[in-house]
Amino acid sequence: RPAADAPSAVSAEDERAFNAAVLDYNRGNYPLAAEGLELFLKTYPQSAKRPDALFFLGLCHYNQRTFDKAQQAFERIIKDHAASPQFLPAKLKRAQCLLKQGLKPAAVKAFRELVDGFAGSAEARTAQQELSDLGL
Repeated sequence: RPAADAPSAVSAEDERAFNAAVLDYNRGNYPLAAEGLELFLKTYPQSAKRPDALFFLGLCHYNQRTFDKAQQAFERIIKDHAASPQFLPAKLKRAQCLLKQGLKPAAVKAFRELVDGFAGSAEARTAQQELSDLGL
């Protein structure tokens, strides 16, 4: 993998932009936070904060009950940032999005993937709980 493709270090500028959006998120202003995160992702496509920004973007949509948009953000992490610490949390939230959209078979499959593939992780334990709650 060429070095040019690797995420750059976090600059002071993108750090500020990211932190401002997270502050809006923490204040519960999800529409404004989502807007800031979208802008961040467009402005700093190579930022090392990209997986975190996508994760917070997904959470913004999740908290606004736009589960399809949330799912898309979590899927971008799964697809593009498999080495990120946000990978497992994204897999879990994606499964929860599927469930919230009434896509139970897909959600069950996604929860099972976590339980079977990432045993011992906090996400696998939560996935197991979700399966139990579904009577599985």
